[in-house]
Amino acid sequence: MNVRRGEKINVIRNTFGLLAALLLLTQARQVEAGWKAGAAKVRITPNGSMWMAGYSARKKPSEGVALELHAKAMAVEDEKGTRLVFVTTDLIGIPRPMREALEKEAEKRFKLPPASLLLNASHTHCGPELRVSPLPEDGSATERQKISAAYVQDLQEKILGIIGQSLDQLAPAKLDYLHARCGFAMNRRRPTQTVPTNSPHSDGPVDHDVPVLRVTDEAGKVRRVVWICVPQHNTIVLFVLRRLCRLRSRIFGSGPRWAGRVIHDGLWR
Repeated sequence: MNVRRGEKINVIRNTFGLLAALLLLTQARQVEAGWKAGAAKVRITPNGSMWMAGYSARKKPSEGVALELHAKAMAVEDEKGTRLVFVTTDLIGIPRPMREALEKEAEKRFKLPPASLLLNASHTHCGPELRVSPLPEDGSATERQKISAAYVQDLQEKILGIIGQSLDQLAPAKLDYLHARCGFAMNRRRPTQTVPTNSPHSDGPVDHDVPVLRVTDEAGKVRRVVWICVPQHNTIVLFVLRRLCRLRSRIFGSGPRWAGRVIHDGLWR
């Protein structure tokens, strides 16, 4: 079953909504005693030059790295032992075959049901292309196909690795559901007499909500923050900076990666 973008957003929001409802119910029963959380991360920057996803106008592979890419996992477990793992990646997306392979292997290795695995991508336009189709058996695969296939195989193992590590790191924690706002996003479908144009439309519908899940340890120190900001098409930083440092041809996590870096430095430096 194919899932449209709007349905993906609803799935993510419904997951956060369900978790928020559980937290509200649990807070009355001392949430600190019931929840556990664990986290892990891994570098997923390509080790060499390879073709990038996001812009079909590119005529050559990547040329260097402007900002390292990462995959991060956070596992949570309630007092009944029900587990949920969030995985975030600095990628253009998660192809369905990759999702299916990861959920199958995660269930086999960690007894984690597919419904308990949430995979998310920042939709950076400056990350590696992900070719998930099997290579031709007649040996006709191009070097570009081989490099991408090898990257995807390594990527899947790295993601499975941090899923397992986050589950191994489960420890008593307090979870808070918070709510923030991202006010710079704007609708970019301006109505015309025929079809909408790709232009700013200040009167169009827009979603500025940012659900936030905060994890603190038993001493009250913030350990992890998970936020979902869905209204931004992840090309903003690229368009602002590409003339200065030629980001179009360099591996780069774009807006959410910068935001994560700023938040991390602000909380844990």
